Amino acid sequence: MKRASQSSPPRLIPDLPPCAPARHVPAPKGVGRALAAAVLLFVSSAHADVLVDEPFDDANVAARGWFDATNVTIDSSGCQQGGCLRYHYAPGDVTPGGKGTLRIQFPESEVLFVRYYTKYSATWKFRPSYGPHELYVLTNLDGKWIGPAETHLTGYIEHVEGKPTISGQDTLNVDQSQIGVDLTQITEQRGAHGCNGASDAYGKGDCYSTGTLYRNGKSFKPSGLTPVFTATAGPYFQGDWHEVIVEMRLNSVTPTSTSKDGHVRYWFDGQPVIDISDMVWRTGKSSSMRFNEFLIGPYYHDGAPQNQDWYIDELRIATTAGEVGLNATPTDAGTGGTPGAGGSAGTGGTPGAGGTPGTGGTPGAGGTPGTDAATGGNPGTDAGAGGAPGTDAGAGGAPSGADDSGCSCRTPRNDSSPRGFGWLALLAVVAARRARRASRRTDNQLKSMKGT
Repeated sequence: MKRASQSSPPRLIPDLPPCAPARHVPAPKGVGRALAAAVLLFVSSAHADVLVDEPFDDANVAARGWFDATNVTIDSSGCQQGGCLRYHYAPGDVTPGGKGTLRIQFPESEVLFVRYYTKYSATWKFRPSYGPHELYVLTNLDGKWIGPAETHLTGYIEHVEGKPTISGQDTLNVDQSQIGVDLTQITEQRGAHGCNGASDAYGKGDCYSTGTLYRNGKSFKPSGLTPVFTATAGPYFQGDWHEVIVEMRLNSVTPTSTSKDGHVRYWFDGQPVIDISDMVWRTGKSSSMRFNEFLIGPYYHDGAPQNQDWYIDELRIATTAGEVGLNATPTDAGTGGTPGAGGSAGTGGTPGAGGTPGTGGTPGAGGTPGTDAATGGNPGTDAGAGGAPGTDAGAGGAPSGADDSGCSCRTPRNDSSPRGFGWLALLAVVAARRARRASRRTDNQLKSMKGT
């Protein structure tokens, strides 16, 4: 066939006779879909272990899932980052400006890591012996509006006399007919935090009457603990921002047994202060118990002595240590760690596409261990159980009561890359390798077509 004299456009396929029809060589099958799936996987899985992420940059907290006393005060300057939540006590205030509790619910979990930044007025005065109440964690065994003093479990996070204090209270589990009787070796139908015996090595807890029932409460902190918030200038100055991280992990139970393996841990500016891993949060009576609600409810028993403020900022609640900036803990580091993008197969591992380690494989040279962690597993006197919005524990839905017994090196904000980014990169590498193999197959096809 005679070719036209006009110049021909550049050929896209070399050495192919111009008369032969070009064969359609499809793009490597599945590569585009794999990349799209990788992107979707990354978007959906990034920070999947974060339950609450609240910067308190504005007062529209109700739009972000908070409820109850949502008439909050947000400061726009002097914060850890952006805006911050401020509670102001006037002299005599039990609750700041009469405000009640600010609440949010989240997906149920047996383990929580609560990270927040906090500070107090430079001249703040703590009350002696117990309180003030600050933060609370509730469970799925109670209604969303329940008063925190009478529940199946309330966990308290506060700073009694400036000392970190983590406490538990489970008044609704107490056998009211057996007050003062040790039921720990008899039945699982009992209180774990007082009134029915000592469930662990941290004492019998408190047990006191409100006139209608007995409430309990127990604090978990080592003896000789020193304040982490003081009025003295220096690393513990209460007028500076400090990072607090708390781990609460429910102990293991069956309907007929209680294990002493619950966790209470506390870090101050990245330094471990409390490390307890043999306590009891619940008994076998509450095998279906999970954490599912968080409360901010400042409550100064007997009234504040002066004008003073408490601040909180950059709150994050997660189920893994890595999501709150802890690189590793004794209980939630994944076995062997997850290799970073490009990591070679570990010893004994079978290399898959892209170098996936075998079971228990150690990342080879160049492989960075991942940071994803495996899921391991006080009381007041005027909070009514099951109160309606704004009515439990007094006007405005104020938190629990008035006769508690203790039911308490700065680090930058963790802005590391989102979890899952390494896996996205790994998937992209795999897709690129498949594309190169497909390209080689295409070259072979073209060579076989030559001369047709």
